[in-house]
Amino acid sequence: MLHVEDNPANLELVAQLLAQRPQHRLLAASHGALGLEFARAHLPAVILMDLNLPDISGSDILKILRADPATAHIPVIALSANAMPHEIQSGMQAGFFRYVTKPIRVQEFFDTLDEALLFSQKLLLARQYDWCENRLPHRFVGISWLIELWFQALKVAARSWAHCSTSLLHTTLLRV
Repeated sequence: MLHVEDNPANLELVAQLLAQRPQHRLLAASHGALGLEFARAHLPAVILMDLNLPDISGSDILKILRADPATAHIPVIALSANAMPHEIQSGMQAGFFRYVTKPIRVQEFFDTLDEALLFSQKLLLARQYDWCENRLPHRFVGISWLIELWFQALKVAARSWAHCSTSLLHTTLLRV
């Protein structure tokens, strides 16, 4: 996971929140150019993006990421103090996966993060399937039923674990 943020206090807050989830590794970039470099080098599952960076706006970084085939698939969550409805709408129209306003509400943050991580995992699985379809001999191509079975198993597991808290459920599903 990559967090692009110029404010040290905000970087520290997110680092402390994610310390509750030691299975996630966090990279931090204090300006946009470094964030782009990290995104391209590490291909994180999710990017947390401040919109008001000193060198380049978070929206402009998003455009660059979307134009690059290597990073176009990464869900980018806007983290911004810009909380007016038209600003949120503009962010969503720009292509952010979700828009979380500061001050961060912890449960909303974790719910959004879980959703983005699950989305990222599904994309990864779909990309692996596409790779298999394009490279394996024809007799191995018919594995779509296996992927569908895997998703059905996740749905059954979700229903059977309905009594668990949302974050525990998402964490459990992400480890499956």
